[in-house]
Amino acid sequence: MGQPQLLLDGLLLLAELLQPDAQAQPTLAVLRAELDAFYAHLYGLTRDELRYILDPADLMGPDYPSETFRVLKGNEIRQLGEYRTQRLVLEAWDRLFG
Repeated sequence: MGQPQLLLDGLLLLAELLQPDAQAQPTLAVLRAELDAFYAHLYGLTRDELRYILDPADLMGPDYPSETFRVLKGNEIRQLGEYRTQRLVLEAWDRLFG
């Protein structure tokens, strides 16, 4: 069994053990981000391609006419003051594959 499979198995086990209560939310967000980064890597995406998927304007400029996760981004900025999903996924990518 390779390292990526061990990582995935460990993340899935940890996710099963955690309860989705308010205290677990930050941990679950990190786990989700690591899984997103892991699957993006498995699909053969580069970091810039992942950035584009998360927020095309981040890569192409603020006037770029396409959006992917507009509602998620808007909700997170309103509730958390940042697009947390994008930050966590890219941080996970950098930790795992950077």
